[in-house]
Amino acid sequence: MEIDKYVRIGCITAINNIKKNTIDFDNEYIVKIQDDYKNVTVKKYLITKCGDLEERIVNGLKLVNLAETILNKKISNLSSSELLKIELDILLIKNVPCLMFYNFDKYFMEKDLAFFKKLFKKLSTKYHKTIILINSDLTFLFDLIDRIVIFEGKRKNIIIDNPSFYDERILKFVEVPKIIELVNYLNQNGKKIKEYTDIKELIKAIYREV
Repeated sequence: MEIDKYVRIGCITAINNIKKNTIDFDNEYIVKIQDDYKNVTVKKYLITKCGDLEERIVNGLKLVNLAETILNKKISNLSSSELLKIELDILLIKNVPCLMFYNFDKYFMEKDLAFFKKLFKKLSTKYHKTIILINSDLTFLFDLIDRIVIFEGKRKNIIIDNPSFYDERILKFVEVPKIIELVNYLNQNGKKIKEYTDIKELIKAIYREV
C-alpha cells in the first residue's frame, strides 16, 4: 500500500489501523533500530553512516537530546530509546525530507515524548519535514498531528485534516484520551466545558464552573 499519497508534505500525519507489512514506502526514511554494528562505539557508527562530519554529528546529538558522552558508548550498551534517537540523528544529518516511525511512543517515557513532540513540530514547521507516525495507539498524538488517516479496509479510509479527538469518527478507532473522557462527562452532567486538550486550561475552566 502506497501511503505517501495520503500524507501532506511538511506536515505531521498519523496513520492508524494498518498492518506494517502492507506498506510500500522508501526504507531510507523509516526511523527504526538497526541490528548492525552492535560492538562498535556510537561515534564510529555515526561516522560510518554519515561520514566524518564531527560538527554535524555533535549538533545532531543536541537536536535529539543526547549528550556528547554517548559517542564513547558501544551500540550494544544503549537503551532502546537511545538507539532510536541515534537512528533519528542519522536521518537528520542526512537531511532526508521525510521521517516515518512505527509505534514511536513505546520506546519513551512521558518526558521524552514531550520533548519529541516539540521536536516534530519544529521539524515540520521550520524545516518543512514530512513526518509520518504509524501508531496503534494515537492518544499521545492528539495535540500534535496535522492529519489523521484511518484505514477501515483495503479501499475504504477516513482522512481528517486538523483533527480533533472529540470527533466521533476518530473515537471509534482509538482509546479515548482521559482529558476528553472528563470533558464529555462534565458536559453530560450540565457543565459547559469547551473541547480542551490542555489539562491546565481544563482545570481553570472547572474552577470557573464550580
